[in-house]
Amino acid sequence: MTCESGFIAESIALSDEKTLIKKILLDYKTAGVDGRPVQNTTDVVTVQFGLGLIQILDLDEKNQVLTIKVWSRFSWTDQLLQWNATQYNGVSEVRIPTRDVWTPDIVLYNYADERLKEQREVMIVTNHTGRVIWIPPAIYKSTCQVDITNFPFDQQSCHLKFGSWTYDGFKLDIQFYQNKSNISTDDYIQSNEWHIVALPATRNVKFYPCCNEPYPDLTFFLFLKRNPEFFAYLLVLPCVLLSSLTLVIFWLPPESPAKMLLGMNIFVAFFLLLLLLAESTPSASTSVPYIGFYYCLNMLLITLSTFLSVIVINLYFRGDKRNRLPGWLKKCIEFLAKMLCMRQVITKSETEKLRLIRSEIKHNRHHNKKKKQGRRAQVVELAGDTGGGPTSLTSQRFQNYVDEASVRDSIAAAAAAAASGGGSGGFDFQQQQHQQQMLLSLGGNSAANHPGYPDESLLFHPQFQQQQQQQQQQKQQQQNLLKQAEDSTIHLT
Repeated sequence: MTCESGFIAESIALSDEKTLIKKILLDYKTAGVDGRPVQNTTDVVTVQFGLGLIQILDLDEKNQVLTIKVWSRFSWTDQLLQWNATQYNGVSEVRIPTRDVWTPDIVLYNYADERLKEQREVMIVTNHTGRVIWIPPAIYKSTCQVDITNFPFDQQSCHLKFGSWTYDGFKLDIQFYQNKSNISTDDYIQSNEWHIVALPATRNVKFYPCCNEPYPDLTFFLFLKRNPEFFAYLLVLPCVLLSSLTLVIFWLPPESPAKMLLGMNIFVAFFLLLLLLAESTPSASTSVPYIGFYYCLNMLLITLSTFLSVIVINLYFRGDKRNRLPGWLKKCIEFLAKMLCMRQVITKSETEKLRLIRSEIKHNRHHNKKKKQGRRAQVVELAGDTGGGPTSLTSQRFQNYVDEASVRDSIAAAAAAAASGGGSGGFDFQQQQHQQQMLLSLGGNSAANHPGYPDESLLFHPQFQQQQQQQQQQKQQQQNLLKQAEDSTIHLT
């Protein structure tokens, strides 16, 4: 019996609620849903509005669009939705579809997409006093001015501006929901890219020159800070490592091929990072991120270091064949050595010694140059004496000349020794004949043909025999020198 009475009571309650809804909808149909739900035209409908942030879906830096998922919270008083709860068995609250009642035309002013994804078919909740609560979910896309100067350590400020599209402040006044001048984060899902700094809101009233009516609006701000961990590992850390490798270019020895290849590889790596940065930032932004300047500066330094490496390699391989190192370049190198903490291997005393050695080498080169010119003049004179004329002097003729001159010098030396020491006449006749044939083969001349030389009989003195042995040794040395002279022919003019 008790269960049956409870079931009957519940059926009666449901019937009262259904009856109430039918009556409300019938009255609204009679009054119409197009006008404001007020009895007097001068009455103002006060709408409380607020946002409950659920998730930050995206902040598109290129298109400068913020996409968020929220719960829009509305509350107002509808005078056509009032009833006496006692007449309907204590029913004080009902749910009614929004298509059958009046709803405020509060929209997002700075909406960035024509597709408004707002679930307006969500039913409203109203009580017997006419107080209406409506909380539809929505996805808003708003414009947002993005400043990427400090990317990836930047902070962005976006706002969403709401207000009535057709009513002025004398007909529809907009206030904060439950007097909370901020965005609620009770159901917020943390974003992986953005950290919320603050979510304030302000109420503004604007007057236009054409009209005296006020136009209120509510502006909700989102101050967001980027989580830089991802970009720090992807863009910043490789940049720092590549920058440190630039110094390695100067520490590599000049003869190493990697000195040039390393600089070019670092330049290419920075270029790829710059392309990646360009993909992550808006191309039409009014500001350039500092990290972009840093990339360009590093590329400039790498280009300069590569250029300096070319100079170092040139000085290393070809500097000793050129003039002395300029004083200004030497001072610049000493300054850079101090900046790079590189000690000077050569001391001042050793530098002075090197200077003296260079001076001595320069003097010897000058002396050798004059000596070579003197020898060439002797060869020219010999060519004129032998009737060679303005032709080339071969190495064989040059050797005959040297041999003849050497033998004659030996004859003179032997003659002088014989005259001073008094020689014996017991020479071998065959040796005498051999020496005569040698003299004839060299020059084909006798002492009579060469005035100033002694008689041929002096060739057979023992002192001359010893002089001949020494002459053979000198002849062997001269042959070695002649092999070097045979590599080139001296042309006379």
